Amino acid sequence: MDPIRLLQPKPCPQHLIRIGGDGDGAYLIPDDLAGIEACFSPGVYDSKAFEDELASRYGIRSHLCDFSSSPDQLKTPLIERLQTFEPLWLDTRGTPDSVCLDDWVQQHEPAPQHGDLMLQIDIEGSEVRTLLAASEDCLQRFRIIAMELHNLDALRHVGTWKWTMKLLMAQLWRLGIRPTLQQFQGNRLVRRALLKAERNLEPYLIGRLLIKLNQTHRCVHAHANNNCHYTFTDERTGMNIPSLLELTYLRRDRFSHDTGLKSSTPIQPSIPHPLDIINNRERPAALLNRHWLD
Repeated sequence: MDPIRLLQPKPCPQHLIRIGGDGDGAYLIPDDLAGIEACFSPGVYDSKAFEDELASRYGIRSHLCDFSSSPDQLKTPLIERLQTFEPLWLDTRGTPDSVCLDDWVQQHEPAPQHGDLMLQIDIEGSEVRTLLAASEDCLQRFRIIAMELHNLDALRHVGTWKWTMKLLMAQLWRLGIRPTLQQFQGNRLVRRALLKAERNLEPYLIGRLLIKLNQTHRCVHAHANNNCHYTFTDERTGMNIPSLLELTYLRRDRFSHDTGLKSSTPIQPSIPHPLDIINNRERPAALLNRHWLD
């Protein structure tokens, strides 16, 4: 399965709406929020406009986490009974300064007492290993996933010997070496080795993540974030691939006719979408080309 083709958005059963304002951190998501009980948002730093709009317009709870931030740093105060915050990283396993996705969800919105959820994730490259480590049952809880995917320039090696070798090394790193080294991350040298390997190897797991997400969800929107530092053109597809991409996924069961959604005719994707914005107004826009719709 070609991971680059899996980036292409598919027709969506609902129109897309923008949540979170007109700046960086806002996302286009399907207008299919009825029945979603809560949103999980790791990596908020100091802004939660997305979660504030979910609360004010839809009454949706949000759970936030970010080890680099605190409630005092947020631009708007936490909304009582609708928002929680934990000073933790989202990662593959629970440590004193992190929590894994399965445990975080079970802590705040345990199944089967609670229903559908949403995930809005921007954790600067750690999304690959974090979502690969999440169980399928956990991912199925999320009706909508809005994510920022980093380091996509690694996909320029798809189909080459370098891709194959790096993928094997990255799998060994993820499943064996990294969990062992994490026990000693208090050591400065070990911490530096962890960071270096994460930058050099984990981007080669992006293809595995895209295949995993495709089993439970479909991509319905793609938007190039112009904070990207690199763009390449894939020779096989003609698609221009930015290193930083915003993707929106909708769970596969929402495409069936028995969900009670208003729209019966799938809405074809648009690139760019009329509601897309320029993330960084001080830099030129980054636009995806027509081959994204082939």
